[in-house]
Amino acid sequence: MKLLKFKRTAALLLVFYVLFSLFLILMPSFKAGYVTTVFRKYLLPGPFFTEDRITQTYSLLVSYRHKGTWSEKYQPALQNYHAFLNTGNVTNMYRARLDRYFYYQYVSAKYKNPDSVANEQLQTLTKYFVDLYVPKEADSVKFSFTVKEVSDFKIKTDTLYAITRSCLH
Repeated sequence: MKLLKFKRTAALLLVFYVLFSLFLILMPSFKAGYVTTVFRKYLLPGPFFTEDRITQTYSLLVSYRHKGTWSEKYQPALQNYHAFLNTGNVTNMYRARLDRYFYYQYVSAKYKNPDSVANEQLQTLTKYFVDLYVPKEADSVKFSFTVKEVSDFKIKTDTLYAITRSCLH
């Protein structure tokens, strides 16, 4: 009898969870205070896209010069994400997030002060990417920051900044 009561209670909670989650997903503007805030932050499945994430996406392409020739451009964050999907190694997912964190920090600092040529975020970004992704023999590294904008079902990609720095191994 106790097992049947437990199963009914668990089923009722599951149905409530699914229905409340669907309600909050379909009605993102609904705010009922602390309960919905905690539910959205800790219990709601997702993340589900917000308009700003859909319309603009930033990425960083890295290439390096070795013996006078430039390597092909590659996206370390995307490569780490694909490595996570292929292997299931969570370290790759966290590294992809950290990669994105560093270049988003630079882009937001550059957005706040567009006249600044070099800033603390660029120095941190350069050190991180050079130490982790650029071979020791390379003499220069190039960062290309791009933005992809989506509007009216059209995709437009543009280069925001292209920065070449000497490697400081």
